[in-house]
Amino acid sequence: MHSLAFRAMRMFEQQHRLERKLAGRDVAELLAIPAQNSLRPSFWGHCVIATVRSFTHDGTAREIGPEHLPPLPRGADRTEAVLSWARQLWALMRDPAGAVPLEHDAYLKMWHLEGARLPDWAAVLYVDEAQDSDPVTLAILQAQCRPTVWVGDPWQSIYRFRGSVNAMRAIDAPQRPLTRSWRFGEELARAARGILAHTSQPPALALSGDPGIATMLGPVRPPCAVLCRTNAGLFEAAVRGRDRIHMIGGVEPLARLVLGGWQLRQGEPAPEVPSLARFQSWDELVEEAEDGHDPELRFLVQVVTHYGRALPALVADLRRRAVAHPGMAERVLSTAHRAKGLEWARVRLGADFPGLDEVHATDRDGVPYLTPEERDQELHLLYVAATRAMRQLEPNDAVRDCLAAVGTGRAVREVEPELTE
Repeated sequence: MHSLAFRAMRMFEQQHRLERKLAGRDVAELLAIPAQNSLRPSFWGHCVIATVRSFTHDGTAREIGPEHLPPLPRGADRTEAVLSWARQLWALMRDPAGAVPLEHDAYLKMWHLEGARLPDWAAVLYVDEAQDSDPVTLAILQAQCRPTVWVGDPWQSIYRFRGSVNAMRAIDAPQRPLTRSWRFGEELARAARGILAHTSQPPALALSGDPGIATMLGPVRPPCAVLCRTNAGLFEAAVRGRDRIHMIGGVEPLARLVLGGWQLRQGEPAPEVPSLARFQSWDELVEEAEDGHDPELRFLVQVVTHYGRALPALVADLRRRAVAHPGMAERVLSTAHRAKGLEWARVRLGADFPGLDEVHATDRDGVPYLTPEERDQELHLLYVAATRAMRQLEPNDAVRDCLAAVGTGRAVREVEPELTE
């Protein structure tokens, strides 16, 4: 889709704009954003970028509105100011003669707004990984009014936080389920069924493993892949050992996150780390980690608290041990999100995936911390991580909890297909 939009919007003439990334401080300088609520201009620049990104993922909106705003800090209402800046940034991005960096989703949204049309010779459309289509892609494809085959797995929908929708449940078309895995054997298929039995819409047909493959559940030794729920959990797994490691997505984003957390602990803001830019202090980070039940923030607080002043040296050691090619590593490390679509012979699951008690936890008034959609996303992510294994999986407590709950009748249903066509 992006390649079609690239050609239609003549992005080859603006290649220089795609080679640079939007940064909060650059947007603040460009739009002359002042400090607000004692927060640096770069923080508000990040809010502006997040607003524009949300708009570019919206399949129906033609203008930026309040529904596209990210969570803003408590205090004085800055809604109108952020919206005004976001609209200014979007206008600059749409200017073909402009110099503002462009993200790929931006020109896809521009194409959509101009009434995107696929080539006339495309008589039938085949859409792979359809479960994670964002609303813009979905809107463009459905507007073509051509025979379309959507292939995907509703239970592998894990990118809701990026604006994706579970398109397999939004499409009105006959379903043809695929009920057999070609990657793993029956023992892992049983674990997958156990996980998805706890989702709000468990599959109606049972997935069976490949009878020609034996996939065992048990301890895994390197070489292997280690998959974690959070970046902070990934860091903790990485520093346990002195072996050569390869990190999917590279070491630097993880290093910046951890060092940014340490920077906050030392009393300095971390505006250069997008996920931490909104925090003025360590106490604010800790408060949101506790109140918001964000697994990423919670594990970051644990890592920074546990390792403290040793963190800079640990990051330096991590950089020394990292190798460029996975074949050179004793362990390949990845978050579950980045691991989607990949597979390894042996997989170990990290300890930072929330178990059933945690995803169903409530506050003092009995109100669940997570919405049903958020609970499903956590279970989908666990399912995706577990099913990256082909020969051996070392399950974590979250997987064991799901399997034990099935045995005690806590599950809804114990069935699921891996893919639905």
